[in-house]
Amino acid sequence: MKHSHYLTGGLFFILVVSFAISAGTGEVAVAGRTPAAAAAPTRAAKTAAVSIVEPPFQPVTTWSYRPAVLKVRVGATVTWTNTGAVLHTVTATDHKSFDSKDIKPKTSFSFTFKKAGTFPYFCSYHPWMKGTVIVTP
Repeated sequence: MKHSHYLTGGLFFILVVSFAISAGTGEVAVAGRTPAAAAAPTRAAKTAAVSIVEPPFQPVTTWSYRPAVLKVRVGATVTWTNTGAVLHTVTATDHKSFDSKDIKPKTSFSFTFKKAGTFPYFCSYHPWMKGTVIVTP
């Protein structure tokens, strides 16, 4: 029985040390997976997608753009897809940069960003629905 105490204590020590090491990196080690920091760099995508979401059995105030903030490079095309059951829009808050007009359910709107900047937008039918596209050079 004396040895089981040492075994339990040893396992606990290993877990604590493993946690302390991974806590410093902000990464969680998962068997068979490479942490994101070690992944090979990739080129910036030429396209990006945003879903217009209406969670079922939830108040309309939970409807949203996902992701709400999207970072892309100049020249990228962003496509918003209406996965819901009602009309939505993707309207730049400056009312000049872009405006999808009506996006019917199960259809999409695409826009290519030709200059760097921060582009906030909203749904003209549901103004609490807001998003932002951040375009970098």
